[in-house]
Amino acid sequence: MQRRAFLAATATSVGAIAGCFGTSNQSLPNDPTGDWRQQAHDSRNTGASDVAIPDRGNQAWDAGDAGSIEPLVADGMVYSVGANATALDAQTGDQEWEYEFSAQTGPTPTVTDNHLLIPAEQQIVALNRSDGSEEWTRSLPRPAEGSLTAGSSIITLSLTGRRGETGLIAYDATTGDRLWGHPTLAARTTAIDDDRVYVTGYLQDGNTGVLRALSTADGSLLWETELDHPDTEPVVANDELLVTDQGTLAVHDPADGTRVRSLGTFGDRLGTPPAVSNGTAFLGTRSQEIVALSIDDGATIWQQSGSATRGI
Repeated sequence: MQRRAFLAATATSVGAIAGCFGTSNQSLPNDPTGDWRQQAHDSRNTGASDVAIPDRGNQAWDAGDAGSIEPLVADGMVYSVGANATALDAQTGDQEWEYEFSAQTGPTPTVTDNHLLIPAEQQIVALNRSDGSEEWTRSLPRPAEGSLTAGSSIITLSLTGRRGETGLIAYDATTGDRLWGHPTLAARTTAIDDDRVYVTGYLQDGNTGVLRALSTADGSLLWETELDHPDTEPVVANDELLVTDQGTLAVHDPADGTRVRSLGTFGDRLGTPPAVSNGTAFLGTRSQEIVALSIDDGATIWQQSGSATRGI
């Protein structure tokens, strides 16, 4: 995703944007508002925020080193990570600081109150948001597989799959101290809601898909539900869980993991999770369609042709 596309359209994370932006290099009409601190916007993976969209899409500035890693927006700053990490003024693009990496950066980082947290090869690097200074690093057992999720007190990170070893790891969001690990194999990016961490992945047999709820305090298993094929990370929608299972988008009860209802089946595979807002789930299908569904009953609100290969 291009930086300018991201900044112009972050009201729900956009995976594919057609059309061109002007190159008049006019300044943004007003100060950008709202935050986008991590993949899918928040720890619940809703993919929706209250970011205000400028009324025109001209190129206002071009800066940073985003590469293929989506930039993040928080408190009027844009954090762009590639070979270097930079902090940029969201309205002007002026660089506040830069940090040069010696390791290859990986999945989308996350922004907490004090830090920019970046997976880089087999470590997490915590940079001070005010000046880019390195505050701590933590070695990882294996490289990161999914993006960091930041809750109120912990951050979680899924690791590349290896049987018999930790698949998901949690750290203190402030100090970086390791809190716990869990053996979910091929764990997806988690959703964190209050005192629970929700994760999809596989049992250690490598064949049985699961949706799990873990305690944020110690990573202990609270409940587990088997899935056919856990394609993507879970999404917390109000008081329910949305999970893609093979080609089906299903609603689960967060109390015990029971599947409550199906919102529909869309081919044999769903490669990206839905975004959710105000009782509606927005889903990109492999048949090049974008669908809006009622979370209450699965009714189709609207359906459009369009690609969303990076998600909604």
